Amino acid sequence: MKRSIKMYKRLNKPMERIDYLRAVLLSLCLSMAIIIFASFFTLQIKSTYQFHFNDSQATQGIVYNVDDNTISGGIAGYFRPWSRGEFQLVEKNGPFDDPVFRKREQAVMLKARTFVFYLIAADILFIVTSALTYRRQFKKGRKDVLRFSYKLSGINLLVNLSLLTAVLCLKPARGFLYKMLIGISLKKDDTLRILLESPFQKTYLIFVFIICIAIWAIGAYINHSLNKEERLFS
Repeated sequence: MKRSIKMYKRLNKPMERIDYLRAVLLSLCLSMAIIIFASFFTLQIKSTYQFHFNDSQATQGIVYNVDDNTISGGIAGYFRPWSRGEFQLVEKNGPFDDPVFRKREQAVMLKARTFVFYLIAADILFIVTSALTYRRQFKKGRKDVLRFSYKLSGINLLVNLSLLTAVLCLKPARGFLYKMLIGISLKKDDTLRILLESPFQKTYLIFVFIICIAIWAIGAYINHSLNKEERLFS
């Protein structure tokens, strides 16, 4: 009985200042890891672009005879890590293959993919940091810290998603972000601009929101199962 009481007190001792700092660090790393992964996953699945094309009818505004499925697959495939070569699609014109995208459009996509891959590297860092911090607290029996951390990560996730939505839905902020990260101007008749201009950001945000909530919910279930509150008499 005395042993059980000692164990209960050890597992349920109040959180100290350092515990709160660790909880905040873990929650921030978890929320950023989820958002970056969701963004990367959204950009490399065909469904994102098919949904956008069906909603906006953007492909009807281009001068090339290339079907939606081919365009969706080409864009999504370019953002996958194993993708090789330059970004390009072709229109069949008898025995000839006419390129769909100009050099400046290819340069835009190359810069976008490079930035996405930098984000992947950052995401790996967030995931590793989260895993090591979580493992350390779990081995120490600090289930209270882990419960608090995951609840806080949900709040951080919603705040970060709200900030992302504000930036992408406000035209001046979206333009500033594009200029800072890409910096290559496209003409109004450029195929890439017609395909991926507004409201593509709305489709992107819908997919990111859904994936983020799904990942967080699964994680919440696992975290709850591993770190149920210890009770003296149960």
